[in-house]
Amino acid sequence: MSDYQYLIKNYPQKKNGKILIMLHGYGSNYNDLISLSEFFGENYLYVSIQANHALDLNSYCWWSLHYDSNNTLKSDFDQAKYSVDNLNIFIQNQIIQKYNIKSENIVLLGFSQGAMLAYALSLNFYDKYKKVIALSGKILKEIIKPVSVDKYKDHKFYCSHGVLDETIPIAYARKSSDWLDKNKIDHNYQEFESQHNLCLENIEAVKDWLKIN
Repeated sequence: MSDYQYLIKNYPQKKNGKILIMLHGYGSNYNDLISLSEFFGENYLYVSIQANHALDLNSYCWWSLHYDSNNTLKSDFDQAKYSVDNLNIFIQNQIIQKYNIKSENIVLLGFSQGAMLAYALSLNFYDKYKKVIALSGKILKEIIKPVSVDKYKDHKFYCSHGVLDETIPIAYARKSSDWLDKNKIDHNYQEFESQHNLCLENIEAVKDWLKIN
């Protein structure tokens, strides 16, 4: 198992503390999402994990991308599956046990490739990650191992996407929302007049969702 570097902010000194685990997008690093803690308040232990596949200086990915013979961008699915399994082991052994966090108090927040990873962690390890905030991402069906729909009855997802997103077009997000509907997974899906980024309105919507979840 590979270890991951991570940043920690705000440890709530109380029992049953909540943890918000942040998973950055392709080409970014653990500094990218940690600033969201300023919006979401002090009720969480924030853990921003950095992918360990280096692309460039301060640039990392959870799995590599490449263009096929049709010039279509493809994911390295084997590497992606390994990252999902490996990251689960790391989170459970190095984060959850260390801070004694209960599964119902874990929230995964992912952006772009990090959102794909968050979806896969929750769908593959259904008893460990029941709350997901998936921003500007999609469900990558090649790396998920869905179980029977009754296993997801306690799951709650917040999913959002920019209608002007050219990196991951909105159609993928809509298909992912349809898949969640089909599998009876409770989710709040919203679209914003934004590109492949987080607008302030989107951040406020996430904040509101966290208040009741």
